[in-house]
Amino acid sequence: MNTSNVTGSKRNPISTVMLRSALLLSLLLAGVSTVQADGGRDRYSGGQWRLGNHNQIFLRTDRGWQRVQGSAIAIADGWVIGTDRRNGGYGIYRWNGRHFERMPGAAVDIGGSYERPWVINNRGERFEWTGRDWREVRSYRLNRNNAVEEQRYDRNDEHRNERRRPGW
Repeated sequence: MNTSNVTGSKRNPISTVMLRSALLLSLLLAGVSTVQADGGRDRYSGGQWRLGNHNQIFLRTDRGWQRVQGSAIAIADGWVIGTDRRNGGYGIYRWNGRHFERMPGAAVDIGGSYERPWVINNRGERFEWTGRDWREVRSYRLNRNNAVEEQRYDRNDEHRNERRRPGW
């Protein structure tokens, strides 16, 4: 049975296709924006963090730079090196969406991404996050006498550290 006979109006097949296309497009766009919002909320990355005066920590939000609780000497993508002294440097903390949580270990420098951070302790030993704990990453180089020696990292030697940082 033809619906145009019942309602007394004739539908243009082109307008029906356009209406359906517009509806589908709006649903797709709503789905994409939801995925992007969830990804940004779950992943605290993308240059959204900075240190201010007096070791203050700031997070960039849609309202601009917002101060978050805590203080740090170094900052990475949702990770910070706190100001509390520990064996090996200072406490390591990770942002959970509301506040920083204490993580195992201690360090004096930090870098990398939220998912794959790395730290360097006060002995120049480098560690990478495994998802549960830190795993030491050893690096070797040749010294002046062409003898192999273990590479240590020195946070005061910025030029060497910049060349060694992964993902920069």
